[in-house]
Amino acid sequence: MADIPAEVNTFQRNWRFCVHCFGLWWNGAPTNGHCPSPNAPAVGGRRTHTGPSWDFYLPADPDNNLDGNPH
Repeated sequence: MADIPAEVNTFQRNWRFCVHCFGLWWNGAPTNGHCPSPNAPAVGGRRTHTGPSWDFYLPADPDNNLDGNPH
């Protein structure tokens, strides 16, 4: 297992694995988000991520944006 970088100072939980598109989606929103797979179930006319999944914790550094620049 790789070491966690020192700049990681927190983790975000509630990430799930979608059994249709094989991607991770965040389960902390009111909806499960749009799934690009044509096999995903439609809820209200929109395909959503689904599946039984582990609760993944992703490392985060909230002091930086995704591009690595400070806020």
